[in-house]
Amino acid sequence: MKGTLAQIVSTLYTLVPGLSDEAGMQRHLSRGTFWTLILHFSHIGLTFLISVLLARWLGATSYGSFTHILTWLMVLVTAGSVGADDLLVKELPRHPDGQGPGRELIRFTLLFTLAGSSFLAVLFAILLYADLLPWLSEYASYFAILLPVVPLFALIYWAMAGLRATQSLITAQWPEKAARPAILIVLIVLWYAASDSHIGLTEVIRIVAFTIVLTGFLYAVLVYKKVWPKSGRKMAGPPDRSHWRGQLLIFALLPVLNILNQRIDILILGNLADDEAVGIYGISSRLTEMIPFSLILFQNVFSPLYARYHSSGDLKALEKLVRRGIRLSLILAAPVALTLLIFGSSILRIFGSEFAEGYNVILILSPVQILSLAIGPLAFLLMMVGKGRLAFLIMAGGLLLTAILQTMLIPAYGVEGAAAGRATGLIVTQLAYARATWSTLKIRTI
Repeated sequence: MKGTLAQIVSTLYTLVPGLSDEAGMQRHLSRGTFWTLILHFSHIGLTFLISVLLARWLGATSYGSFTHILTWLMVLVTAGSVGADDLLVKELPRHPDGQGPGRELIRFTLLFTLAGSSFLAVLFAILLYADLLPWLSEYASYFAILLPVVPLFALIYWAMAGLRATQSLITAQWPEKAARPAILIVLIVLWYAASDSHIGLTEVIRIVAFTIVLTGFLYAVLVYKKVWPKSGRKMAGPPDRSHWRGQLLIFALLPVLNILNQRIDILILGNLADDEAVGIYGISSRLTEMIPFSLILFQNVFSPLYARYHSSGDLKALEKLVRRGIRLSLILAAPVALTLLIFGSSILRIFGSEFAEGYNVILILSPVQILSLAIGPLAFLLMMVGKGRLAFLIMAGGLLLTAILQTMLIPAYGVEGAAAGRATGLIVTQLAYARATWSTLKIRTI
């Protein structure tokens, strides 16, 4: 079975124009793609099951509260990581022989991740309990459970980055993509089976926090065994910490803007509508996010190669790599989009009859996801080749446009207004990335 699936992946590469003649590169991409897709499909399936269980047990309103709380948690974790994980991915592969400032870089990024995430968690707690965030006051008891694990959650993404940087692509993904959701499902089912009363939001939040702790310890072991020994002890000279600190500013801002671009609709909807609308929109939009699932290939398989090709000046090879990834992504994404467009209403009813109201969200966002995928993950490309400042400006403009549109449309059109605002902002932003990629790198994807 494994050999058959691997052969299918290898064949897909040969069907895509622009295949590299470098045999070693093809083997690397085929192996990485195969296991990345297996893990990501597992993650999609497990996440879908979690969403079904929670939506049916909690109902649309409580599930909407859960979605709102988890969205804020992801914003805090992303901001608290201060870009140290992306810096690690970019800089550590520059020393593949184990020489150079590898261990200093690991210590540097670890310290900044811990400091940034801890500071932000404490600051958020102060603002929340001083009643300076009144729109979140009803969730204070839930944040009291989650805020202590924010630093550990940030370290999970730092550890994933370190493993990716040392080419441990599969090890970087399976604890987060497979183990954590599987543990979460087992704990939720056991709690539900052992409890005499109906499982509530407080119990779910506690289980989520405990699962993060277990996953964090698992990653700590993996980093100690796989990343630390490969980081080397010898150094050609003192580490350039000032260079690292300079890059952190852009690396810190881009992921925050990215998560806000992805979740600004939930945050605004949570303030302008009720939790039931958040729950319905959250499920519907989450389903459409399965369409560009293949973007995970760029982050986990292709990203270490971007900086290598760019630093060597081989922009033609870089363009071939990006185009090949986009075409492969479209081949994989098209069946998912068609399934959602045709059977979306029936799929939503699996979560509960009230969730079928979100079908219009699927109709709005699915075609836009395909178009965005066809343009490509150009923000990540620009960041990996040293154009982070330009990517930041475009992303900030896109976020502002999306926020303005959703603030205008949600009061009048509800979840459909949130979807329309997100769709417009996404396409405008992607077109701006395409123009910037051509003007700076002479790489065309559309």
